[in-house]
Amino acid sequence: MYKIKLLSSKMINVIAAGEVIERPSSIVKELVENSIDAGSKKIIVTIRDGGKNAIVIKDNGCGIDNKEIYLAIKRHATSKLANDDISKVATLGFRGEALPSIAAISNIKIISRTASEETAYYIKLEGDNIYEEGICAGKIGTTIEVSDIFRKAPVRLKFLKSEKSENMAITEIMKQLALSSPSIAFDLYINNKRKFTWYNNFTLDASELRIKQIIGEDFFKNSLKINFDRHQMKIYGYTSLPTHNKVNWSGVYIFINNRIIKDKNLLGAIKASYQGVMAGNRFPLAILYLIIPNDLLDINVHPAKTEVRFKNNQNVRSLIINSIRQALDLAGLKTSTLISRSMINSINTPYKINSQRENNLSLDFKNIKKDDELFKNINNLDFDKNQNNDDEGNDNYLGIAKAQVHKTYILSQTREGIVIVDQHAAHERLVLEHIKEEFNKNRVPSQIILVPEIITLKEKTKILLDNKEALNKLGLVIESFGNDDSILVREVPAILGNIDLKSLINDLADEIIDMGGIDLLSNKIEGIFSTIACHNSVRAGRRLNTEEMNAILRKMENTVNASQCNHGRPTYIVLNLKDIEKLFGRT
Repeated sequence: MYKIKLLSSKMINVIAAGEVIERPSSIVKELVENSIDAGSKKIIVTIRDGGKNAIVIKDNGCGIDNKEIYLAIKRHATSKLANDDISKVATLGFRGEALPSIAAISNIKIISRTASEETAYYIKLEGDNIYEEGICAGKIGTTIEVSDIFRKAPVRLKFLKSEKSENMAITEIMKQLALSSPSIAFDLYINNKRKFTWYNNFTLDASELRIKQIIGEDFFKNSLKINFDRHQMKIYGYTSLPTHNKVNWSGVYIFINNRIIKDKNLLGAIKASYQGVMAGNRFPLAILYLIIPNDLLDINVHPAKTEVRFKNNQNVRSLIINSIRQALDLAGLKTSTLISRSMINSINTPYKINSQRENNLSLDFKNIKKDDELFKNINNLDFDKNQNNDDEGNDNYLGIAKAQVHKTYILSQTREGIVIVDQHAAHERLVLEHIKEEFNKNRVPSQIILVPEIITLKEKTKILLDNKEALNKLGLVIESFGNDDSILVREVPAILGNIDLKSLINDLADEIIDMGGIDLLSNKIEGIFSTIACHNSVRAGRRLNTEEMNAILRKMENTVNASQCNHGRPTYIVLNLKDIEKLFGRT
């Protein structure tokens, strides 16, 4: 064991830098946040060699007075704290902290000018040593040039990723910063080539325009607007439809008081908001802005200030869940347009349509079968002879049923095109929402089984009996029977009708085991609802008549979250006439 000794100021700075500066993108984040705090209206970022060779941040903010520029590079010096109450910090960072940390592992040149000065002033420093300074030409604002990054920390330099990876990391940070400050214009240059330009917006819809610039129209068309306030807090932004999702969290951006935040608890609240409408292995896209009074949170729990601590975690969680749930409930039957587009793209026309298409058609009219022979073997379309095929009812959002395809899909006609409905997925959602509605009234109605059914579950029996009071409120009345391996089922939810009871009980037992027990107040209770609903749903392979199909369509139009099943898959797909006409070369 070595003897205890005080570290040198140089070593202290290098260690402190390691806490804040993980890679070149960390430098970009810190310096751009300084520019934002300086009141800039335009910020230009230039990087070379993935940021390892050079990073240049230029802004037109308020600048640094030449008499104070020396203080800006000192540790524990800042212009961002009006008083000594650190709990009320409203800025993005401390300029006096970022600059010495960056200088500890690189070379820095600072050029700055305020509105009260006729010329700019520059300093060059290495560590905390200024080795050159003087007057120079320059516009109002600040330019900071960082070079030879991690030259003094070769271990960190060794673990940097490829230039492409570092460029991607910087680009992602710039997207986040641009989303956080839509009223500021940003330019990003990589190896002297302009990568992005995001113009500033001074309208009421500034954040909406910036989202379209960065995330794209697809997200905007397939998202729901959020605007909600509670407990002195406000949340606004956009979150995706359940049917518009990704395989990871990369599409979620959270900002608290315009600060980029990465917090697992907040992500958990977002995921909980989609409980029952999105598959567990899929994740939504969202851009959410939270406005929270500074005295209700602590932003100093992480060196890079990407995590926060709340005075009341439950209030923040409630704010997020209720706002997203409200938006989902109001969405009605809205579903992702990308699903229809994907379907259209997957359809291949039998020949290439062009001005010479007649040459592509080679038909032997002698070999064409008679009409009755052509249609004789079309067994996959079940047309109801009694259905009304006129246009009455087409004003309904999901149109009127025309056919059942493969005893699995309902084909309906609307004014604008056709709709294909997955009968099992749709009915499963309808049953789930009905069960939830009844449960919220205190108890799911049950029906007595004339001959109680004995079900042997072996090791699963105990978990069911331990939760029998909760199951009773869900309309399922059970009791112990004979030995430890079996239960007696006396009542089942009234909505279920004639079902395979043994299969339902086994599935419920598995679900309860996964949950660790039934908590009627938990969001996870929807897993139980979903299991029950699945056993009552119209199955694929069941023939439906016109009245049954139209009944499903009308019920869907009046049920929340009906655009996706209990597992988050779409319940229907819309094909408009324009898309269909394109397939046949009519436009």
